[in-house]
Amino acid sequence: MVQRIREIVRSVYGKYDVWLRALGRFSLAFGSLLVIRNSMSFLPVFGNILVLLILALFASFLPLNGTVLICFVVILGQLYGLSFPALAVGGGILLLVVLLYFGLAPDGALAFLLTPLALALHIPLVVPVAFGLLGTPLAAVGIVAGTVSYYGLQSVLQCSFVPSDASLSTQELFLEEMQTMLSAFLGNGTMILTLIALTAVLIAVFAVRRTEIRYAWQMAVGTGLFIYLLLEIFGVFTLEIPVSVPDLVFGVITAAVVGTVLQLFLFDLDYRSTEKLRFQDDEYYYYVTAVPKRKQERSEDEWTQ
Repeated sequence: MVQRIREIVRSVYGKYDVWLRALGRFSLAFGSLLVIRNSMSFLPVFGNILVLLILALFASFLPLNGTVLICFVVILGQLYGLSFPALAVGGGILLLVVLLYFGLAPDGALAFLLTPLALALHIPLVVPVAFGLLGTPLAAVGIVAGTVSYYGLQSVLQCSFVPSDASLSTQELFLEEMQTMLSAFLGNGTMILTLIALTAVLIAVFAVRRTEIRYAWQMAVGTGLFIYLLLEIFGVFTLEIPVSVPDLVFGVITAAVVGTVLQLFLFDLDYRSTEKLRFQDDEYYYYVTAVPKRKQERSEDEWTQ
């Protein structure tokens, strides 16, 4: 059944890959813009669904880094609608993140965009598991950029500022509010724990997936889930960082399902049919372990045609 579905998906994607990629870019852009709109709605023009649809449609014709820049501009507009201190602190954090991202790993736009979406949906573990199976450790740059952007904006938006002295001037109030927002951002323990956990999971999944052992992908996913749970438990009992148990369980189950689906569609091997082969030339003997891919079984009618 899985093999049949896999062949159908490959056939459909082979015929309509251009349109499906455009649809994927549109969906990713629109989802990102919706997360921004739901988190902050201080500038009416960027709260209009029609405007967001137009921006997402425009992004569907651009590379993924175009979506990153569009989201960056929309966030700056929303922060401007909130306050000048929020624009200064939040915009400064985002600008630093974007510059470091484009300087270190500009090809990690997909991880950059998916991470805030996954955090908003309470399934952050899905991103490092997927990129650990399909990508390289360089995806950590995109994951870190997305995590810092998400929690940085949350710190700015949730910061409650109370002036220490009512007689302060406007400029002094501005600087004091900026300092309060920066302190809230730098002291965000949840962000630090999430950064460590997601990066550790990505590296662990990638390392185990690359090993030459049976069921490497399944073991990689299991290792990633175990490390994530271990670090979350450490954060709860040692650092006293609050964690929602239902969200944690939901995120782990979703990551396990995504990892299983990716393995079935991209690395489904038939270990029962493993063969040991030997070759030789004038100088060496070559010993090879051949593991065939699991293929769709043909029906009797298909064999007779």
